Amino acid sequence: MAAAMTLDRTDKAVLLRLQVGFPLHSRPFRMLGDALGVPEQEIMQRVQRLKDEGYIRTIRATFDVERMGAVSTLVAACVEPDRIEQVAAALNEHPEITHNYERRQVYGQGMPCPYNLWFTIIADSRARIDELLEQTRGLEGVKEVLEVPTLRRFKIAAVFDARRG
Repeated sequence: MAAAMTLDRTDKAVLLRLQVGFPLHSRPFRMLGDALGVPEQEIMQRVQRLKDEGYIRTIRATFDVERMGAVSTLVAACVEPDRIEQVAAALNEHPEITHNYERRQVYGQGMPCPYNLWFTIIADSRARIDELLEQTRGLEGVKEVLEVPTLRRFKIAAVFDARRG
């Protein structure tokens, strides 16, 4: 990662527009540039620089998978710490596993959370989710797998406005 840079007004405007109002167009960066009064090539360079700096993790669409006929679930696994990398790599082999991340959360009276690897599954059937859960339970170093299904969805718009602050 490069040395931290200072965000100027245009960088902040780009970050906001990437979150809200990103144009669905064959040349979205040109449209974004037109809206901000900046050439397309400069927008693309800024976005790349912001990615390199770690301000942007990814640019992607979010879909309502259930509405599209798929099923999803959140999974928490208790994995031996020295096997986290190998288990995460094995999970990454499955296209239905959208992402995974290690958590080192502490809760209660200083007790570490035993669920240290979390991931999301989006599959075409409940049977496929069950199959992936069983495969995960069989991986070396996995001590426990807990499915954390959605009971009720609360959707909020999380927009981080870098222009403030």
